Amino acid sequence: MSIVETRAQFSQAYEELGRIVPNTLTVIESETCWIEEILFCGIGTSDVTITVQDNQGSPIPLYKDETLTQSGTTKSTLGITAKRIRMTNGFSVQASAANACTMRVRYWK
Repeated sequence: MSIVETRAQFSQAYEELGRIVPNTLTVIESETCWIEEILFCGIGTSDVTITVQDNQGSPIPLYKDETLTQSGTTKSTLGITAKRIRMTNGFSVQASAANACTMRVRYWK
C-alpha cells in the first residue's frame, strides 16, 4: 500500500458532518478515496475506542482501537489532517460504544 498517491486531479470532495459513529463496523464510502481530514469528538460519559480502516480484502487500519478519553466534563478529540491518505475500496468506521462520539470527515474521489 502506498500512502502517497500520484493522482493529480480529483473530481469531487465529500464531507460527512457531525455523524454519530456506530458501534458496528460501518462502510462510509465503498469506492477508493483519499481521506484529507477526519475528526472524532467524544460525546459520551465513558472512554471509547475508534477504528477506521480501508475496505480491501485484508483491511489496513488508519486507526485501530484508538482511545477517546471521556471523564466528567473532559472530552477528548482524535483527528488527522493529511495530504490525502488512500483508502482502497473506501473506508469503514466503528466505535466501541453506541452514541459515544461523532465524526467529521472530508475525502476526495
